[in-house]
Amino acid sequence: MALCRYLPVPSDRMGVIWSLLTIKESVVLEYGPAGTTHFSMGLFSNLGIDQENQLFTTHLDEEDVVMGDSSRLVSAVKEIDENLKPKVIFVIASSISSMIGTDVLGICNTIRDEVDAKIIVFTEGGLKGDYSIGIESVYNKLFKDLPLPLVEVEKNEKSFNILGASMGEYRIDSDVEEIKRMMGESFGMHINCSMCTETSITDVEKIASADINIVLSFEALEGAKYLEEKYGIPYVYVLPYGYSATMKWLKAISEKLDRKINPIVMKRLMGKNMPLAMRKMYAGMMSDFVDSSYIFANYDKLCGLSDFMEELGITKNHLVCKHSLKRVTKLKLPKLDKLEYYEKEKDRLDVLASMKESYVLADDISKHLMDKSNTFVKISHPIMDTSIVAKHLPLMGERGADYILEHL
Repeated sequence: MALCRYLPVPSDRMGVIWSLLTIKESVVLEYGPAGTTHFSMGLFSNLGIDQENQLFTTHLDEEDVVMGDSSRLVSAVKEIDENLKPKVIFVIASSISSMIGTDVLGICNTIRDEVDAKIIVFTEGGLKGDYSIGIESVYNKLFKDLPLPLVEVEKNEKSFNILGASMGEYRIDSDVEEIKRMMGESFGMHINCSMCTETSITDVEKIASADINIVLSFEALEGAKYLEEKYGIPYVYVLPYGYSATMKWLKAISEKLDRKINPIVMKRLMGKNMPLAMRKMYAGMMSDFVDSSYIFANYDKLCGLSDFMEELGITKNHLVCKHSLKRVTKLKLPKLDKLEYYEKEKDRLDVLASMKESYVLADDISKHLMDKSNTFVKISHPIMDTSIVAKHLPLMGERGADYILEHL
């Protein structure tokens, strides 16, 4: 890991845990020392995740490491199963158990028949990459291990799933509510399962009963393809940032479902989008027009917001990605040539320091470090200036565009 002055990029282990903690009827058990779990809990609290009776550790100590004693893991699984009776126990390998080569999966396999709960093991341990790798592994594993066969699932008429809603994303609760509102108003549809915000094992088991999957991040893309192949559920992967992108998103859903969009919604969106075209047309005539921005976010938010900025005539954009682009490259996703990723924190902060009289769409650290001539809009974690994040102010959809434009 490169020298870091502020906050390092969360590991794959962290992405796994914060995703799983949103799933009720389950328990997350980390096979590791108490200290690492304790310090992780501070981050999860800042993300707004409820951990009560859901996150546990085996408290691995020096003797367990030296002697290779795995009895704590076995007893912890049995104790959780007996006392809390969850549907699923997620067992997570910590960095230490991964480094010493503990066969966590093998140990769990030996006791599956001794507990009522289903055991699902994640072996990343913080050694395979950043949080985006961990989030993707959650979707890929859960979609293969948890959904019920189609013969056991009743169709949930006019329902949809949201895939790729990560609690690591700033204002994700608001974005999910906006997606639900727009799907209801536009198509008369309701939510079936939201992965991974507030959901449950029962919801995930019935994920195949929905009409369509709404994909919000690249981490869920492979999972959406799997669900389409296995259960025949179509998916839409269009990011609704800005009015025109929201209309494009609704049209893509309409085509997949062969359902008409509520004309009132489209008329309202077109009405709001029309002045933006005029703004861009006259941008060059305005002496005080700001045409540059610095956006610090995950891949999908970067792509969505940069397109929105270009619609506003803001064309000189630094698109700085929070996570590695290895998976984005492998999936051959667009805009790769325009994205910037810095292994060293200093390089990223140097770019930020060069921005003057621009729009900075980033996190609270960037807000405190940027030149004061810039205009700031908070779109990313970490947050430092407040302990409360509203759940009715989205960045996506119609109201998300309203919110961003109000600030700019």
